[in-house]
Amino acid sequence: QQEQQEQQEQEQEEEEQEQAEEQEQEQEEQEKQAEEEEEQEQAEEQEQEQEQEQEQEEQEEQAEEEQQQQQEEQEEEQEEQEEQAEEEQEQEQEQEQEQEQEDGKRVH
Repeated sequence: QQEQQEQQEQEQEEEEQEQAEEQEQEQEEQEKQAEEEEEQEQAEEQEQEQEQEQEQEEQEEQAEEEQQQQQEEQEEEQEEQEEQAEEEQEQEQEQEQEQEQEDGKRVH
């Protein structure tokens, strides 16, 4: 009878130990999974940040290009206006000369 009881106790102890081990393993696995998930999240966040930075850089570059283009256009316009003004001035001078010539003819 006593032997039987001892055997039963031993079996119970072994079973409990097994259960404890299983639980420990499960816990370890869960922790591992949680860690992996966290790492993945961090990686995703980093990727997003990089993408945002790249986008910002691209936008800045675009803005710079647009500004340059506008400046160039303005300069071109200014040049054209100056040329036009010069031409107009020349035409006026020519007209004045012609008028003077005609006046001169009239005097003669």
